[in-house]
Formats: sequence, structure tokens, C-alpha cells
Amino acid sequence: MVHVIIPDDDSIGPLTFGIELEFLVPMLKPLKHERSPPDPRPIFHAEDFDEGDPADPFNKFIFPALQAVDGIQVRDHFTDVFAYPLTSIPKYDAWRLIDDFSVKPGHGREYSPYEWAGKEVTSEVLKADDAGYPKKITDVCRAIRECRVHLNSSAGVHVHIGHGDDGFSLKTLKRVATIMWLMDSRLLYLHHPSRRDNANCELLSKISKLSHTQEGKPAADPAGRYHRIMDENVPTDIWPALHAKLQQIWFASDIEQIAHLMSDRTPPDSMRAISRGTVGFRRLISTGRNRVNINTVEFRQMAGSLEPDHIIQWVKVCLAIVDFARHSENDSFKSVVRSASMQPEENTYFALDFLNDIGLYLGVPFWAEKLEGYILKRQTAMEFYENSDSNIQWVDEQRGSLA
Repeated sequence: MVHVIIPDDDSIGPLTFGIELEFLVPMLKPLKHERSPPDPRPIFHAEDFDEGDPADPFNKFIFPALQAVDGIQVRDHFTDVFAYPLTSIPKYDAWRLIDDFSVKPGHGREYSPYEWAGKEVTSEVLKADDAGYPKKITDVCRAIRECRVHLNSSAGVHVHIGHGDDGFSLKTLKRVATIMWLMDSRLLYLHHPSRRDNANCELLSKISKLSHTQEGKPAADPAGRYHRIMDENVPTDIWPALHAKLQQIWFASDIEQIAHLMSDRTPPDSMRAISRGTVGFRRLISTGRNRVNINTVEFRQMAGSLEPDHIIQWVKVCLAIVDFARHSENDSFKSVVRSASMQPEENTYFALDFLNDIGLYLGVPFWAEKLEGYILKRQTAMEFYENSDSNIQWVDEQRGSLA
């Protein structure tokens, strides 16, 4: 699962994925009163804190709520199991409730009666072809929403895409990197406006090593092999500066070169990235004494959400991007690259066009509605999370999954 594997052909078998749901949990400070009107969901009171109890008071209600979800196993940092000794890589065979220090409260007076802790729920490894995964995501979202939680602009939903124990081929990763370099800013517009200019998901064109490489830098290719493969996938007549950037990707001789190129300058073994991009390739770099990692591409664009249909729709986009990179014929891939490579002043190729081209036409109405809501400022609030389920499309228990 965690050794960095580079197969020649990764077209067989379903993709796997995992999600990370970030949020804030409050604890009412001593002698402080609740906001009005009061939220009926339970909250821990600081007066009840027992210094002799090692349990995290911020987990008091959420962890039991997650344990009550049928069909999943749950761990926290006290019960975590690691894939290898002396590594920080957990076994992703269970859902996990852990701390997340990147999720922070704001400074408004609505925050002041409470102490806050950033939390994250990470999923078990899920399979793209498992019809049961939407129900698991929905049930977990429902369990978290039954507790007192809050979302703000520091919270996000991250989706890790992998290929089980088999890893990705070099060609697939070059294609994924190419797509994300071209479509990065346009895909970000599918998401809440708070994700733009957000330190937790900066554009690859701003923070990656590729963004700082010299344009037109020659790459060694004595046999002409990389030139030939690139020409099969990337039009030769796109504007020269862009072609020079993409050449850095297509002339990479291994996956770790691509991962370094698409990442910031943080050392691979560092636990904390200097910059967090919209897409993370660091999990493809082997690290630590055992030279292991989880072999996933991380999509970090989505704002904090506990709406299951929204999360599931974004999971489908991430899966479709990687599957398009895996399975599309050279001509189809090349056509998308051409459309996405027009000069900025004449480019009319948008995220919804891209979704159509990679086969996600059934999801286009959902994202079109999201875009309209952001443009008309109907969906820009990210403050205290309502506990009402009136706007949530929960799983129909008789159907067993979301449409």
C-alpha cells in the first residue's frame, strides 16, 4: 500500500480514494454564555474539564457519534495504527478523528465565548467502483452535523486519489500534472470564493517549482523518446512559453521528479509544507527510513463542507480527471490540452467545458448551479454552521445512494 510503485500500465482496476473533512469544534469558556438563539446540539463546557482525564474534551461528542455510524470503524490519535514502524503513515483501513492545526477560528466576536480546536475526519480507503461509498460519506457527514461544529475559510475538503496497491504509471502522472497545470485556476472557480487567494490552496502557477523554472530550459533527451511521447499528447503549436513549461513535465524520467516539480520547496521529509497548493503531489515522494508514502494525488480545492452530495460530486470530478489521464486515447487527450492551451486573452474554454470533455456531462448541471450561486452571492456565507437538514440531500434509505 505505501511503497512507491511505478507500473508500466495502470489501466486495469478501479481507482481508490480517501477524503479529509476539516472543521472547528467549540468548547464554551468558563462563565460565558451561548450565542442567541442557542444551538440545540451538545457542546462541552470548560467547567466540566477534568485534568486527570486524558481524553480530548473536544472529541467528547463527535467520537461517539462517529462510532455509532453503521459499517465503519473509527480511530483517534490514541488508537491510531501505523502502516510501518517509525513512520507517521497510518493504516487507512478505518475512519479517523484527528487534530488539524491548520484549521483556525476567526477573530469576530461570535468566536469569543468559546475555545476552538481544529479537527479532521479522514476516511478509510474507498473504491471508486463500490456502490456503497456515497452512503458511508453521507452517514459520516450526518454524524458530524449532529454535533457542534463550525466551518470557515480555513477549513477544506481534500480528496486523495490512488490506484490501490498498484500505483500510477509515469505517463498517467505526466498527464495529470499537465491537466492540472492548464486547468488549475479554472477548476478553482467551481468552489467557494473563499478558496481563491487562500493560503491553504494556492495555485500551482504561484507556489510550485515548475512556476519558477526557467522557460525554455533544455532537457536531456538523447534518444528523442520523451520528445516523441510528448508530441503524442501535447500539441506542438501551442504558445511557446506554455510548451516550454509542459516540456519540464514530459521530460521527467520518474514520478518523483514530477512530484518535486509540481510541489513547493518544502523538503520531502518535512511534516509541514511551507505552501499548500491546490493539488498535492508530495504523497508520491518516498520519505523516511522506510522510503514509503501513500501514492496519491491530493485535490485540495474544495472549501469546508458537510453536505454529502457536494462532496460526492467533487469526488467524482477528481476521479474523472485521473481516469481521463489513465484511459483517454492520445488524440482525445491532445484535444483537451489544445482547448485548455489557448492564449489567456482568447481562451473561452472553461471548467464546465472541461467536465463535458472528460465525460462528466451528467455532473455539469450541479456545478453550473454552484457557479451561479457564487456569482449571485447566494452561497458565499461560511460562518456558523446551521444544524438544519432542510437543504441537505440525504441518502434515500430505500435507494441506498445518492443520484
